Amino acid sequence: MAAVAFLEIIDRAGELGSRHAITRWPCRVGRGYDMDVILDDPHVAPAHAELSLNAAGGVEIRDLGSLNGTSRGHAGRRMMRLAEADRSAPLAPDEWVRLGQTTFRIRLPGQAVAPERLLEKRQWMRSWVVALPLVILLILLFSLQTWNLQDEPEVADVLSDAWGRLVLLLLWVVIWATSGRIATGVSLVSGHTILASVAGVAWVLGDVLIKTVAFSLGIGSEPHLTRVLGIALLVGFLLYKHFRLISRRPRMLLLTHAFLVALFSVGGVGGMKIHQETTPDKIQYQPTILPRALLLTEGLSREEFVREFRQELPVWPQAESIPSSGPS
Repeated sequence: MAAVAFLEIIDRAGELGSRHAITRWPCRVGRGYDMDVILDDPHVAPAHAELSLNAAGGVEIRDLGSLNGTSRGHAGRRMMRLAEADRSAPLAPDEWVRLGQTTFRIRLPGQAVAPERLLEKRQWMRSWVVALPLVILLILLFSLQTWNLQDEPEVADVLSDAWGRLVLLLLWVVIWATSGRIATGVSLVSGHTILASVAGVAWVLGDVLIKTVAFSLGIGSEPHLTRVLGIALLVGFLLYKHFRLISRRPRMLLLTHAFLVALFSVGGVGGMKIHQETTPDKIQYQPTILPRALLLTEGLSREEFVREFRQELPVWPQAESIPSSGPS
C-alpha cells in the first residue's frame, strides 16, 4: 500500500533518526501494538495521539487523553503543550510534535527536500599511511624540544618525556574516537589521530615562530598575549574538526561551540599566566627546538637586554696614556 505521509523521528541533535510510512488516515500513534505507528518510549501512552487530514489538505493532530499530553512547536523554539480544552490542532509543514520524550514531524508526498550535498572526499582521514608519519614527526619534535630544554640532556629523560606526551595524545584520540562511536557508530581512530598530530606539530612550531618574531621585533613580554590568542585559535580549530567527525549538526553551530570552548578555557588559563608573569627581576631565556646558537629572551626588549648585559660586564682599569714621541 502506498504511503500517504511519513512520520520522521527527530533525534536529540535535531537530525533525522528514523522514518515510518503512514498508509492511511486517520493514523493512531502510541506505544500499543494496535497502533499504526508504534513508539518505543515509556513516556508515551498506549494510544497517545491521532493524526488526520483536514479539509484543507493539512495534517491535524489530536491528543487521545494521554497523561503527559502532546506538545508542538518549531525547531529551536520552546514546545507548547496543547490545551486541555483544545486537544486538536492543525500542524504547519515544518512543525515538530513531541509525545513523551519522542519528537517527530510529518512529511507529505511531494514536499520539497533539501538539495543534494556534494560528497566530500576525505579518504586520507581514514589512512594510517598519513597518521603514522605525523605521529613519528610529533615524537621527534617533542624529543628535540626536551633535549634543548636541558643543560645536560640524557636520552632516557628525553624519551620518557616524549612518551609521556604521546600517551596524552593517545588518550585524547581515544576520547574522541569513543564519542564518535557512540554518536555515529564509527570511531575513525585514524582521522582523530591525524587531527591531534597536526595540532601538536602546529603547537610546537607555532610557539617557536611567535617567540622568534617577538624577539626580532623587541616586543618583550607582550608575546604572551599573542601566544594565548594563537593557542585559542589552534584549539578552537582542532575542536571544530573533531566535532565534524562525530556530528552532523550544522557547521556554523559546531564552529561557534568549538571556539567558545577554546576561548573560555585557553583564555582563562592564559590570562592567569599573563597576570603572574610580570616584569622579571632577571633576564629569562628559554631554549626551544631551535639551534642553541639562537637563544630567545622573554620579558625584555632589545634595549633592556643590552643595558643589563652591559651592567654585568667587568669594569677594566683604563690604560695610562702614553706620551707621544713626536719631534720636540
